Amino acid sequence: MSEAVAEFAATIPPELQLKEGTTKYIFKKAMRGILPDAIIDRPKHGFAVPLGQWFKGRFDDFLHDLLLSETSKQRGILNIDHVEHLMKLHRGGRPLDTQLWTLISFELWCRTFLDKRPVPRARPNGARSAAVIAAAT
Repeated sequence: MSEAVAEFAATIPPELQLKEGTTKYIFKKAMRGILPDAIIDRPKHGFAVPLGQWFKGRFDDFLHDLLLSETSKQRGILNIDHVEHLMKLHRGGRPLDTQLWTLISFELWCRTFLDKRPVPRARPNGARSAAVIAAAT
């Protein structure tokens, strides 16, 4: 069923998706009378992702294996000593999750487009496979 909904949504013309400055115009019009106006008309707001916690816990090994890998070191773009310093500061309580996320994104971009290598997959809760470790080096 959700596939049919997604396929239908892809056929909605742009002028019904955004009309008179209202995003999701057709959806909001369809939901009017079903959902309270306060819900339909409220401003957009984002949601936080607990990257800081993840980088100190369940994805700490992935972060280390990726950013301090031989691949990253040999490429010579990142200052590995500084990356290591940032990771230590973050583990010590300094909120550097945005900077670390940026470094992760950049490293994965380098692997994909410069190195033409497959991107390693993170394994939560410290579970690491030989394939993850091999891909990170």
